[in-house]
Amino acid sequence: MYKGAGILLIRREEGKTRILLGKRTIRPHKNFWSLSGGKMDGKDGGDFHQCALRETAEELFLGATGEFEKLRNLTPLGSAGIYLPFNFQWKTYFYEVSHLDLGFRHNHEFSEIEWFDIEKLPEKTHYGIVYALWKLRSIRY
Repeated sequence: MYKGAGILLIRREEGKTRILLGKRTIRPHKNFWSLSGGKMDGKDGGDFHQCALRETAEELFLGATGEFEKLRNLTPLGSAGIYLPFNFQWKTYFYEVSHLDLGFRHNHEFSEIEWFDIEKLPEKTHYGIVYALWKLRSIRY
């Protein structure tokens, strides 16, 4: 069974809600805009939140430990999970970072990262983002 997790970073500015997405350079979902995240490994100890934090540190804060600590000190707004019996389990955590000035240094898994208005997502957006945004709205964000 595939188990993984990620973090959807959220920013409110100028009366709009924006999310940070990265354009994937590797399969699966190459050339699709996605959140930071990936497969759980032994370092995570079976903890989805730890997996999400580790993957985000690797993909968005390459070598920028101080920047990642700003995020690590926050509490998630909530989460959204997807479970397909015997096959797939995923958890997305929501973090609002409007008040933080974050300097991103992404790794080779993203060719670029960009903030998108949730009402104007790019054409090739990973399907999991739509589900995550639906869940985000359900917690009245």
